[in-house]
Amino acid sequence: MRPSVQTLIAATCLLALGAESVATAPGAKSLHEAIYYLRGRGAQAIRFGDWKYRIATEKSPKEKKSKRKAASVTKPEKINVETLHNLSNDIGEQTNLIDEHPEIAQRLKRQLATFETDLRKNLRPAGVASGVSTGGD
Repeated sequence: MRPSVQTLIAATCLLALGAESVATAPGAKSLHEAIYYLRGRGAQAIRFGDWKYRIATEKSPKEKKSKRKAASVTKPEKINVETLHNLSNDIGEQTNLIDEHPEIAQRLKRQLATFETDLRKNLRPAGVASGVSTGGD
């Protein structure tokens, strides 16, 4: 697995400050077993090793093409799109391997669902901080 840009930047900053870092050493492993991609108040994707599984809700192709609003207000049809990519040889996420590796997709889907359940269970409600200056006073 290649290091992420954030890992490289953090390692560079630490080295510039004189700290020793093994983040970029050959064979170094991520501190985290899985990386979760969040969107809004939910999880959208998971990366585990070289594999990235993503589930996204998109408008149907029919709804995407229509630029004018319909005369009657109808709720656009939403479809779930699942993708699986091997980032070791497809860093641009161009080839969906979900049909070739359904067992990997199912394992990552379960892990993502478990994470999202835990995330939603522990979310704090949105709030407003009173007495905080926004700098424009």
